[in-house]
Amino acid sequence: MDKRLESYLSSLGLPATGLVGLVGAGRLGQELGEHFAACGHEVVYCDPARCRADLEALDDVFQQQWGNGMGGCGLSGAGSLTYLPLERLSERCAILCVQVPLTADGPEPTAGLVSAELLGRCRPDCRIVCLSPAGVLSPAALSDRRVSVYRWPERG
Repeated sequence: MDKRLESYLSSLGLPATGLVGLVGAGRLGQELGEHFAACGHEVVYCDPARCRADLEALDDVFQQQWGNGMGGCGLSGAGSLTYLPLERLSERCAILCVQVPLTADGPEPTAGLVSAELLGRCRPDCRIVCLSPAGVLSPAALSDRRVSVYRWPERG
């Protein structure tokens, strides 16, 4: 993981224990997962697009082997990562890290993802770390004391 990001996370005074929810299971999400797991946290992911793709691949395997498919089976441990829907994850986390691209449309839009509704579901002591573009945060999130925003250094 980038040393500047690691230093930033250390400076936040995040809880030393508890569940860490990672919204986005790409390269950065998985690096963060390794970091938090090494610090002793339990790590769970939310990545609807990736989870759906993993489950569709499992459906294909089940269809080939048993001929019945497994659509709607609700598996949450697809692949080697544990997934939860954002609604359930947000209710349980001590730390919620959001590292998703900014998208306004498609099956999983992320614009305004960290909304007043999501913040209302979070535990009062939950810390939210946004590593995404600012558009992922709603105005309510920008003014919430629990939310920290990492500004990536300019590439040059």
